Amino acid sequence: MWLYLGISFVLELVMFIFQIVFGSSAGFGFLYNIYFLFCPLFFMIYFNRKQNQLIVKLNTIVFAVFMLIFLFFIFKEYQEVNQIIGISFSLVYILYSLIWFYGKLNYPNEKSIMDDPKFWVSCGLLFWGVFYFKNYSKVSI
Repeated sequence: MWLYLGISFVLELVMFIFQIVFGSSAGFGFLYNIYFLFCPLFFMIYFNRKQNQLIVKLNTIVFAVFMLIFLFFIFKEYQEVNQIIGISFSLVYILYSLIWFYGKLNYPNEKSIMDDPKFWVSCGLLFWGVFYFKNYSKVSI
């Protein structure tokens, strides 16, 4: 989890510096596109650890569909953040968290759900996924 937080912080810091130095960070959207590749891959690996095969397959399918969408739309304008990629990125967050909740409910263990760090990560991803989706879907495509 430290890797994800560290990369997110560095990206935001770099974009803030670009905003100050260049007056705009519009030409550096490719950094966010790389970030949009990193996050789903990271969370797929994170949520697939110590899971049953069904959950691993569902997460992998979600990631594969996202990659197809990403590869199809990234070539339109790689220097800017594409809205379709942003919406699909949001849906990946939402689906990963819902798949984890599904797996936790269908395959419970003796450990309390509140003591599982993945519960809190899933809640956060669900929150941010809905927030991102709401913001991306306001913009006309």
